Parts: sequence; structure tokens; C-alpha cells
Amino acid sequence: MKDSIRLKPLAAALALAGCPWLCMAASFTVDSPADSGPGSLRAVLAEANATGGDPHDIHFALPPETTITLTSGQLEITRSMNLHGPGADELTISGNQQSRIFNIESAGPVVATISGMTLTNGRVDDNQYGQAGGAVRAHGNHVQVGLVDSVISGNENLQSDGGGVSVLLGAGLNCQGSRINDNSAGPAASGGGIFSSGGDISLSDCEVSGNTAAMGGGIWLRIGHLEMQESVVSGNSGATGGGGILLEGYVGYFSGGYPATAEIRNSVISANSSGGSGGCIAGYFAEVEIENSVVSSCEAGFDGGGINLVGSTYPFVLYGELTIVNSEISGNKAGRFGGGIQSFDANVQIDEGLIHDNESEENGGGLALRPGTLFNISDSVISGNKAVVASALWAAGQRENSSLLNTQVKNNEAAAVGTVFFQNGAFTSIRNTLISGNVTQSGLAGLAVSDQALYLANSTIAENQSIVADSGYGHALAISYLSDATVQHVTIAFNESGGTSTTGASAVRIGVNAEVRFGNTLIANNTDASGNLENSQITRHDTAKVTGRHNLVTHLPPDLFNEIDLNNQVVADPGIAPLADNGGRSRTVALLADSPAIDAGMLTLGIDFDQRGPGFPRLFGESQDIGAFEFGPNELGDVIFNDRFEN
Repeated sequence: MKDSIRLKPLAAALALAGCPWLCMAASFTVDSPADSGPGSLRAVLAEANATGGDPHDIHFALPPETTITLTSGQLEITRSMNLHGPGADELTISGNQQSRIFNIESAGPVVATISGMTLTNGRVDDNQYGQAGGAVRAHGNHVQVGLVDSVISGNENLQSDGGGVSVLLGAGLNCQGSRINDNSAGPAASGGGIFSSGGDISLSDCEVSGNTAAMGGGIWLRIGHLEMQESVVSGNSGATGGGGILLEGYVGYFSGGYPATAEIRNSVISANSSGGSGGCIAGYFAEVEIENSVVSSCEAGFDGGGINLVGSTYPFVLYGELTIVNSEISGNKAGRFGGGIQSFDANVQIDEGLIHDNESEENGGGLALRPGTLFNISDSVISGNKAVVASALWAAGQRENSSLLNTQVKNNEAAAVGTVFFQNGAFTSIRNTLISGNVTQSGLAGLAVSDQALYLANSTIAENQSIVADSGYGHALAISYLSDATVQHVTIAFNESGGTSTTGASAVRIGVNAEVRFGNTLIANNTDASGNLENSQITRHDTAKVTGRHNLVTHLPPDLFNEIDLNNQVVADPGIAPLADNGGRSRTVALLADSPAIDAGMLTLGIDFDQRGPGFPRLFGESQDIGAFEFGPNELGDVIFNDRFEN
């Protein structure tokens, strides 16, 4: 307190002089735990606000584990200053369940840093606009708030937004090494932990947990930017949407679109819940980047157990953007579509993603990519997901060309039909991909396409199982109703159907008015419930058009192709090994040394490697092999070594 007394005459003189360049930052000390009076925090803040030359420093000389209880309303900060608390366990400021704790507002620039303290029992009971923030309110685009090594816990806004912290009209929040937990916003309000309108939020080594609101249980951000680094958002609840985080942009008739944006890196978003959509993250007209992070164990009553992203095409086009890199989306659950991810009018890019053990009550256990979505998924694994329809991936009505590349789709389970199901959309390319070990109760255990174009190449569909086969379904590959498909260098083998050949239990089924071109494709050793290989490989509807060149099938219906035989082989023994790790990104069905598929394919331009990728050339020998696997120098070396060893 001596420092503040000594500075008073100088401060007064500078104020009278208009505070020219002689203004200097001042240091103040709080040495009374009282709400008011000399040495109290309220008195020191009033003095600091009246003193030019900021930023000021405020220190605390109080006994250990002191609580300052407010009885005269909120504390005002109108100048830049740093509050240096002794530690969150040593100093608590309580709103006494009667008022907000800090209100930070000024017509000029203010940077206020709150460090080393706990803010609790703040309460606001006012539904007027701008009264957000149970513990801290920062208002105006000149205001920046820092929260360092502190705790904001047990605060509430009974009627409005921001149970813990609110940053309004362009204000910003920088949270470092702090925890914002167990705060609540009003029953129809947003941002249980943090509420931001038009500003930016930065979280570094912070935790936002156990907060509740109607929307954005942990964080609600509108037309601003969220940056998360090494932080956790967990255990929050949004009654109607966005259990963990809700991001909301703006689309207007005349003013265009303004997205909310987020960069989430090295962070965990988990165990949040929403009664609506977006258990972990909900984004509306938002751009979200997730890298080296985990989105897990969240639940939504409606769509997007993990992530729900919705864009706009009217009145202004503003697609949602979701980019996921080297991240895990797991253990999430949706009451309708998209256990892991659901999107609508959005661009979805996933690279090195692990999407596993998610569940939806209807379609798209792993992903539900709905109308207007463009997607590109590469070098990823989609496994262990569950749904009624399309346990791994459901894409309906994608607006532009999309792709699935170098990806494994395995061990997913559908209560009805479908593992990967594309319908009514634009062209989709699937390359260097494995679809295996998936189970459905009623057909379509592998890949199904309806009313859209497909390019399927250098891929394997193997060891999938449909428990009961419905007539007309292919349990490994179904290309139906007006679809147009090219299938090149694909292996379809060792798939099983619970039906029989008389109930339409073939591995591949070409449906009504579909047109399919097969080239260098191997369809073999697929079985029905009786173990029958005949009539269990490929069938087509009378209205379908099927052409084929250089394919190998263990049984071929005589009327399958709408053209003369063009080097297609029908053999009893295709000379293939079980699905196994033969090098490369994923398991493959290898050709044995005496397989009739070796060098029996036609030269296909633009495919340099087999399914396994670089190091496994597509051409070895006189011509390319049939199927996704090329019998190459690695396999030839094994044959030579084994022969010599035996001799």
C-alpha cells in the first residue's frame, strides 16, 4: 500500500497536466481482504483506473488461502493492467453469488491480464443485451483479456450468455495454463464456460470442463476465431447443440457470409454431450481445422456425435470447411446421423485420420456426409463403427467429385445394410483402399453405390460378411439403379453371405439400369451360406449393361457381359492367398506363383503401383496382373529362395 500512497501526488499532477509523455506505469499493492476501504482490491483498482501511464501492475500481499468476498458489486477495470495473484490455490475472489466479479470495458485500448487466482461464485441475473459473463465480462473491440494460471469455477449467468467469461463486440480472450470449469449460462443461452461474439479466443494449456448452457456448453463463438493448443474441452453439456464447442458464422441476404473459424492442435475434446447436434463440436457456417488431436466419447441426441458441420447455399454460398490431419475421432454416438462426423453443404478433408468405434442410431456410424458435401479422405482408417445403415461411411448427394484414397475400412457393423454407401451424388473415386472384415445383417457388407458415378481401382474388398442376404443385393459390391462405374485392378475375394445363390447372394450385384465396365479385376472364392462357389460371384439385373476385359472369375454367368468375351478367364483355382500383410499400407490378397492372373491383365495407363503403393510397381513382367496385387520382384525373390532352399 505504501507504493500506491507515494504515487498519488504524481498521478494527480499528471492527470491535471493531461498526462503527457511523462506518464509512467505504476505498481499497486492489495494488502486488505476487505471488499472496500484502504488497501482493498476495489480501492486499488479505482486508483489504478484513475492513473495514467498504464499498463499498471497490481500485486497482492495477503495471507495464504485468502478469499476476497465482494459485497458491493462487480469490480471495474478501465485501463491496461496486470493482476499478479499468488496462485489459484492461494487467492480466491468470490462474487458472493450476488454479482459478476470483473467488468473490463473502455473507450480506449485495454489489455488486462488476470493471473494466479480463482474467480468463483460470480452471478448475473439480467437478460438484457450485453450482460453476458458470470465471472468476467470484456466489452468492446479495444479490450483484450489474459487469463494466466488461474481458475474460473462455479459462476453462473441465470438468464443470459457466458456462465464463466464473456468477450463481446470484438473483445478477445487469451487463456494460458488456466481452468474454466463448472460454470453455467441461462436455460436458453449460450457459452457455459466462454461466450464470444465477434472476438477471438486463444487457449494454450487450458481446460474448459463441466460447463453447461443451451448451446455451446463449453465454448460458444460467433464470427470470430478460436485457437486451441495443448488444451482440453471435456465434460461440458449443451442442451440444444454443441456440447463442447459451438461455432457460428453469419450468412446475410446482402452482406454476404462471415465464417467462424477454429484451429485445434494437440488438443483433446472429449466426453461432452448435446441434446441436439454436435456432441463435441457443432459448426454452422464455420471453418474448422483439427490437427494432432482427439475428438472422443461425445454424444448428440440428433446428428454428429463427434462433429456436426453445416454450411449454406442460400441466400449466400458459405460452405462449411472441416480439415482433419493426423487426428482421432472415436467413441462418439449420434441419435440420428453421423456417429463420428455429420456434414451438410460442406467441404470435408481428412488425412491420416483414425475414425473408430463411433455409433449412430440411423445412418453413417463413422461418417454421414450429406447433400452438398465434397469429401476427400486419404491415408486413414475407418474401423469398428456401428449404425443401422452404412456403418462406416454414408455419402448422399455430394455436390462435386470426391475421393477415398489409401484408406482402410474394416471391422464395422451394420444392424441392417451397408458399410460404405454412396447415393445420388457426383463422381466418387476410390483408390488403393481396403474394405474388409465388415459385417451386416442384411446385405451390402462391402461397398454399395446407387445413382451416381464411381471409379474403383487398385483396391481390395475381402472377408466381409452379410448374415442374411436379401434378394438383389451384392454382399461385397453392389452397383445399382442408374449408376455408372469403372472397376479396374480390383480384388473381390473371400466374402461370405448368409443367403444362397437362389436368394441373390452373389458377391457382386449389378442392379437396375446400371452400367459397369470391369477391367483387370479378380472376383473369386466368395461363398454363400452353403459354401457354394458357383453362382456366388457376380450377377446382374436384366436392364444392366456390363462389359469386361481381362478379368478373372471363378464362376461367370453366361449372359453377364453385353459383348463378346475379351480375354476374360473363368477358372476353378484363381491361385490366391488369404488376405494378409504383404507389405505396403494395408493388407492384400496375394497372387501365388502359379496364379493364372499373373501377366494376364491389359496395360492400364496412370496406375504406377499396385494397391500397396510406392515400392510395388504395377507392371512387372510381360503385362500387368489381374487384381489389386502385382506379383513382383519381392514375391519372385521368395519363390527363388524357397526353391533353392528345398533343392
